[in-house]
Amino acid sequence: MNNNESVKTTCPNCGSENINYQAVPILSRKKGCLWWLFIGWWWWIIELIFWVFATLPMLIASLIVHEEKTTRVDFYAVCQDCGYGWRVKYKTNKKAKLIRSFITIGFILLFLVIVIPSNQDSSDQGAEDPNAIYTQVAGTMMAEANRATDIPTPEPTEPITAPPFQTIQDNVDNMTEVQWKEYLPTLEGMKVENWIGWVVDVDKSYGDEYKIWVDMDDPSVGLSTQDVYLYGIAEEEATTINKGAQIYFTGIISDTSEFFGDVTIDIENVSYQIQ
Repeated sequence: MNNNESVKTTCPNCGSENINYQAVPILSRKKGCLWWLFIGWWWWIIELIFWVFATLPMLIASLIVHEEKTTRVDFYAVCQDCGYGWRVKYKTNKKAKLIRSFITIGFILLFLVIVIPSNQDSSDQGAEDPNAIYTQVAGTMMAEANRATDIPTPEPTEPITAPPFQTIQDNVDNMTEVQWKEYLPTLEGMKVENWIGWVVDVDKSYGDEYKIWVDMDDPSVGLSTQDVYLYGIAEEEATTINKGAQIYFTGIISDTSEFFGDVTIDIENVSYQIQ
């Protein structure tokens, strides 16, 4: 210990002067709470940036200024009579930390003065005029619009005529479940022409519209139910249709289904005639 250090020469426990002093090195590099509160939380980010962008200078600085791990020495006094011990004083080796801090600050200033302005100049050279970008994009959009107007609009085509209802029913009867599940959706969008059936019932469908239930089997066939639904019937027309009347109709198939072997078809855009 230094001569100017104030050290108790008597034991504070028993008053004995038979005291032995020991110097205990503390292998620690921990920073204090104030350092981490005001500096440490951002200092490591700056140091990491310099290790990435200035690896060689940082490596040289680390080799030149090597911070000793033993940065603190604690002095302890032990009473040889009663065994009581206490810490007398410690001192810190701050020289390595101070030199390293100055070198790091120097690299930071060098980075701010040289590296950042050069990157800014490069980005300014590579930047394009916003007006030029806008003009280019607008020109491309106008060209695409003009090209779109040149595309001829395809002429509407007549829908494919659907086979007769009995043909559809026979096809389903002769198909496996996998096959008719693929077959029935292919009929949607087809046009039915002059199909003939018998009115089973008329009821309301959507909003102010009504639908006609049609049985495609002759009334002489027992235990027969509706096979086709005609949608989009006006109320004033629906009230004039009688049950059991024969109906001729044309329309577009909108949906198909199967229930226990019986095919059901929904038809829209219907035109019909009651006999």
